[in-house]
Amino acid sequence: MSGNHFDHRALSNRILAGLGLGLLTGLVLNLTVAEVLWIRNYLLDGALAVVGEIFVRFLSMLVVPLVFVSLVSGVSALSDPKKLGRVGGKALALAARGARVRAWDVRGDALGRLQRRVLRAGADVTVTRPAPAPVVLVDAPCSGVGRLRREPALRWGLEPSARLALQRQLLAQGAELVEPGGLLVYATCSLLAEENAHAPPGGPWERVEERVLWPHREGTDGFSWRSWRRN
Repeated sequence: MSGNHFDHRALSNRILAGLGLGLLTGLVLNLTVAEVLWIRNYLLDGALAVVGEIFVRFLSMLVVPLVFVSLVSGVSALSDPKKLGRVGGKALALAARGARVRAWDVRGDALGRLQRRVLRAGADVTVTRPAPAPVVLVDAPCSGVGRLRREPALRWGLEPSARLALQRQLLAQGAELVEPGGLLVYATCSLLAEENAHAPPGGPWERVEERVLWPHREGTDGFSWRSWRRN
């Protein structure tokens, strides 16, 4: 996130911290000094009573702004691509299991982050344009519904149908790269049937596997994948 970006989350945290501090101070005063007569007469029942009334009115005025700031914080998270999932996770996982991986991303801004992650991990991953291979994994961009339990802000920008055409296009391109007898895998972090029902166009494809990981059953993020073998 750039330095001149307005941090809505930080603003929310400061406001809530200030409110909490004010409430805590009032509680301490009532518990510790309320029994001292002159303090009660001149401070608690006098000046602080006025301040307390102002504070309550100020608090009521902040209810709507706080809700607004919370909403803006959630939506603004969607504008930062780094918060929409880390790049290259599956490529690094495959490399860690001994696979030789050639990785590519259709998002130009993601390629640099992918290359940096590969270098940090020292993984056997080549970041370059795809080429024919015995196994092709299409990790398709999706709505991210499977990540809602840990990224609830995603619900504010859900548009599942916006990526359907791109998903079909990427699956078709991936299918062209599978060598005879090879495996084509299509995966998303979505639980929506419309994003996971795609199939490779034409050709001698044999369905091998289809699975969905449900968060409430598996205790993990939601995932879906389908695989086909090219005969």
